[in-house]
Amino acid sequence: MVTFGFVASGTGSLWSFVAHLAAYQGLFRHLKSFRLLYIAPRATEFRRAEDRFRASVKQPLESDVSGEILRYFEIRRKWEKHEYVVPVTADFEFLNEARRRFHGERFESLYVLASATNEQGELLYARQWNHKFIDMPRVEKPEPPVFAGEIVTGVVAAPMPPKKSWVRMFFILCAAAGLRFGECLRIDIKHISPDCSTIKIHQKIWQGKIQEFLKTEGGKREIDLHPSVAALLREFIGDRKSGLLFCTRTGKPLSQSNILRRWLHPILKQLNWKHLESGRTTTGAHAFRRFRDTYLKNYTSTPPGIINFWLGWAGEGMSDLYDKIRHDVAFRKEVAGKAGLSFELPSKKRVVGPNGPKIENEVASEMAASA
Repeated sequence: MVTFGFVASGTGSLWSFVAHLAAYQGLFRHLKSFRLLYIAPRATEFRRAEDRFRASVKQPLESDVSGEILRYFEIRRKWEKHEYVVPVTADFEFLNEARRRFHGERFESLYVLASATNEQGELLYARQWNHKFIDMPRVEKPEPPVFAGEIVTGVVAAPMPPKKSWVRMFFILCAAAGLRFGECLRIDIKHISPDCSTIKIHQKIWQGKIQEFLKTEGGKREIDLHPSVAALLREFIGDRKSGLLFCTRTGKPLSQSNILRRWLHPILKQLNWKHLESGRTTTGAHAFRRFRDTYLKNYTSTPPGIINFWLGWAGEGMSDLYDKIRHDVAFRKEVAGKAGLSFELPSKKRVVGPNGPKIENEVASEMAASA
């Protein structure tokens, strides 16, 4: 059996270990089995290193996504037959992503076969298929894009027209709170605490319309912000007391697709960002959320119960059910302050030009401290 070794620096940081795993990722995914020897001066580092290692190597080179293909066929059939009485956001998001991944003549032929019905409207072919016999395509599922801290720093520091300052605040909130775009667009000022340190997430925006439900059952939650972000949010809100935090001049919801197309994608192009695995130069609305999740789990001492609460994930067992850390607001705020951001916030500087003084944004010289 092949054995790989890594000697930790003893600083408690996993950055070098993550870089080590990234360098050998391609080789790991081609080996049937191997062993990694992790050497560290403190036993407390082993669990975090093990979690990071398992998260990095759990994805095989070619994953069997037949279950996802069958789910795509089922959702697509229901959509085309207008069988949805109540919109199911998770299904629609999956359908849009699946249409991008599963396209071509072979998939269409399989879809026709899967959708065939008799005179009574019953499916002719059961879903218990022999995937090898019908030559079910095997599709490589690339790892979702996750921003590095310097990319988020570049995004929030990108030049913005004065009347579009909301774009910078929007990206800062998504990265600092791990918000989905739809959740961030639905934030009402009345759901923000007076000191702007806590935000309540109750609803979301989907295709320009307010939806009373969220993507998951644990989606209704409170998110505690780092003090530096709370200060920026307080300045951004100003004297406003109600209404959407981000909206048009007439108070209507903003478009998620417009934010991606007009702002995020052009900024990423300026930063020469590229997804290492797929080569894509654009990404969707969840990249900031994955960035926050990755940082909190791997580079801070934030309790898992708080991470799950902030990100709106339901627990997986009785232990999570009994975990009531969400009710300890003071402790949550303390943890938010210690966790930091892993990206740098832009600061304002006063510049005197030929037409008089003006305010410009620059990246703060120090990154928020992390636990």
